[in-house]
Amino acid sequence: MRSLSTRMERRSVHFSTFIYGAGEIPTRFAEAFAATAKRGVEVRVVLDRRGCKKIPRNLLASMREAGCKVAWFRGIRWYNWARYNHRTHRKLLVVDGEVAFTGGVGIADQWDGNADAPNHWRDSHVRIRGPAVLAVQAAFVDNWNEATGELPVGGSYFPLTNSAGESVVCAVQSNPVNATSAAQRSMAVLIAGATRRLWITNAYFVPSPPFVQALCAAKARGVDVKVLLPGRYQNQPAVGRASRRTWQKLLAGGVEIYAYEATMIHAKTVVVDSVVSSIGSINFDPRSFALNAEFGIVTLDALLAGRFEDAFSNDLRSARRVVASDLGCLSIGDKILDVLCYWIRAQL
Repeated sequence: MRSLSTRMERRSVHFSTFIYGAGEIPTRFAEAFAATAKRGVEVRVVLDRRGCKKIPRNLLASMREAGCKVAWFRGIRWYNWARYNHRTHRKLLVVDGEVAFTGGVGIADQWDGNADAPNHWRDSHVRIRGPAVLAVQAAFVDNWNEATGELPVGGSYFPLTNSAGESVVCAVQSNPVNATSAAQRSMAVLIAGATRRLWITNAYFVPSPPFVQALCAAKARGVDVKVLLPGRYQNQPAVGRASRRTWQKLLAGGVEIYAYEATMIHAKTVVVDSVVSSIGSINFDPRSFALNAEFGIVTLDALLAGRFEDAFSNDLRSARRVVASDLGCLSIGDKILDVLCYWIRAQL
């Protein structure tokens, strides 16, 4: 994030995020969006009303005055709490319909640096080129249409391309549902399909009982199952408590759990059998699986999977393995709070 280029955009910049705060990084992004709009490029920005509540008003004003179209996703009203509770958690950036970015990174100073201090988070994001960019664009258009009623379509936003890379990419565009979401199905398939290795990094890991059973079943059939979670640096302590409520059964089933100790780890990645990788905004919790609009990609690429495995192995050097005795040392008060947080896990 040391520099933000504004030279490559020619037609459109589409951006959607759950987190937009105050600070140096948010200011630099706003300046880049404004400068791009002043050059005549169409700039559309979707901000989730809940997650972006800390964005300074002067940044909003500067973007709009420069010509950026900025829309709020589902503002809160006293009569529409249920609708407001379904948020967009997607992190999307699409430039000219030709290159896209997605992953777990938000717009705040926590995402500066390189996990080199407690206030510099550890996260993962990817750049996408080729036909798969159109799927990211479609996810943005879905958000924009929901927020504004407008539907930006056509060749300038969805350009035809014959170029393709070496990765096979499957997009996971997930919307709030009453049944099983695409986010939940994709995670279930990754776990069920693992035959040798299943390495999960997730910032908010609160698996339901069926997912606990699936992870333990994977271990029972010989899969190396490791889960990397936030340790002492957890920006949502209630989620950490709800997560801890699931650990006893996971540990009993042989699943290895690691707590990252260097800083807050915010990544959402899965690597399966050194071939399949998943990355996006999808957390391993009820909110991502049922309430939020999410986006992720699943790739079939051994080289990319190797890079994710290398990152996972490197992260383990800054992690502590959780053992059953850690849970045995908890006080009665901690155990009660863990249970309470687990009961309300869908709203955390």
